[in-house]
Amino acid sequence: MKNATNRKNKVGLNVIAIAVLCVASCVVVKHQSQSPAQSCFDKIRKEVDAAKLQGWATNLLNQHPIGQTNYFGLFEAPNFMNKVCENRKPSVYIQGGFYGEQSYVRLFWGSGTMGHWGLKVAPPGFFPRNSNDTNTEWTPGVYFFENYR
Repeated sequence: MKNATNRKNKVGLNVIAIAVLCVASCVVVKHQSQSPAQSCFDKIRKEVDAAKLQGWATNLLNQHPIGQTNYFGLFEAPNFMNKVCENRKPSVYIQGGFYGEQSYVRLFWGSGTMGHWGLKVAPPGFFPRNSNDTNTEWTPGVYFFENYR
C-alpha cells in the first residue's frame, strides 16, 4: 500500500512539474517572440524625436494641401527614419483630408503578405478615423498603426 501511495505521489509531482515547465516555456516564447511591428515601434520610441518627426510631417502637409492633387505618390522619408525599422526606408504617403478627416502623413513598412505597420503623423489634435488599422497614440497627433488583413 505504501509503495502504491508513493508511486501516485511521484506521478502527481511529475505531472505538476511538466505543467509548470509548459507554462514557463510558453511565457518565455511569448516574451521573446515580438512582432516586427512591435520591434519597430520600440526602436522608434528610443531613437526618434517625435516633435522633429511631427515638424517634418506638418511641413510636408503644408506643401501639399488637400484638394490640389492626389498625393498617394511616394515622398521621401526624413533621413532619421530611413533605417529605424528593418534597415530600410519606409514608404511615405499623404492620406486623409476627405469627408472631414484631417490629412496626415503615413510612414509604413511591411508587405501584402505580412501586413503593414508604421506611423500616422499630423499636427496635434489629429485623430485617425475608423479603419482596419489598430492605432495607438505615441504623442498627440502621432499614432503607431498595425494592419494585418
